[in-house]
Amino acid sequence: MNGSSAEKSLVGQLLLGRYRVLRRLALGGMGAVYLARTEGARGFSKPVVVKRILPIWGGDEEIVSLFAREARILSQLQDPGIVSVIDFGQLADGTLVMVLDYVHGYHLQHWQTYLQKTQGKMPVEMALHIMLRVLSALQYAHTFVKPDGKLLAVIHRDVSPTNILLDTSGNVKLAMSHVVPDLVQKIVKGQDPLHILGDAQKLRVRTLRG
Repeated sequence: MNGSSAEKSLVGQLLLGRYRVLRRLALGGMGAVYLARTEGARGFSKPVVVKRILPIWGGDEEIVSLFAREARILSQLQDPGIVSVIDFGQLADGTLVMVLDYVHGYHLQHWQTYLQKTQGKMPVEMALHIMLRVLSALQYAHTFVKPDGKLLAVIHRDVSPTNILLDTSGNVKLAMSHVVPDLVQKIVKGQDPLHILGDAQKLRVRTLRG
């Protein structure tokens, strides 16, 4: 099954008994992201984002385990500056889905492109506002302590413009996604277990060398 056929099989479906898939937002080699909405009593509805592993990878235990671990880690992070995980479940075909908060707006790269065309550059005040909000979210995640008193030990290594979301009210949220494979975890020294969120290719050499 290719990515397109996987997308067509979900649009219009009701997932986990309450999330109606509206359209695809993004499609990658291993997963897809969809816009959906909750469907409740008396016309209740709320937009959400659904992240899914493509069915062709459903039998890869390493990918499935990493996806489930990502959901468990992110479910513990409750901060206004971080995109929250709402739900996590398994579809009838066995593939896993993660439901996240929907941010009504655009990611920073889109904003930068728009500002370059209309103003030439981003105003200093806006840049400082975004930077401070992102740093606050990172501080929260990197120092988060679990109920048992132990450090969660999360490192976000993909703070790129596409993972910084700005809504129409000016709020800034950081998307925490893409758990790095266990091989990199074992190389990096620090708390045990150490959970690294981000793109493995962006890890600095000196970090990997300890």
